[in-house]
Amino acid sequence: MEEKMIVEIGSSSFTATLAENEAAQAFAAHLQDEPLTVSMSDYAGFEKVGAIGKRLPATDRRTTTEPGDIVLYSRDQIVMFYGKNTWEYTR
Repeated sequence: MEEKMIVEIGSSSFTATLAENEAAQAFAAHLQDEPLTVSMSDYAGFEKVGAIGKRLPATDRRTTTEPGDIVLYSRDQIVMFYGKNTWEYTR
């Protein structure tokens, strides 16, 4: 069964589908009690990055991202893409 979450950015919101892996399950558990606010910074002109305040399990694999992808980086940062990149991330 697909697990989804609501992502709010300013006054806009959208639904994101979580991957079926241990990192996504741990992230969902982290969000269980209360919403998470992440301050994000622009990086390299193709992504926004922000710390989530917790280290999650990771299964990094070389991945080419597309605009709209959300991934885990360095076990404790969420990355939202508005451009493409190839690097090792956990979906």
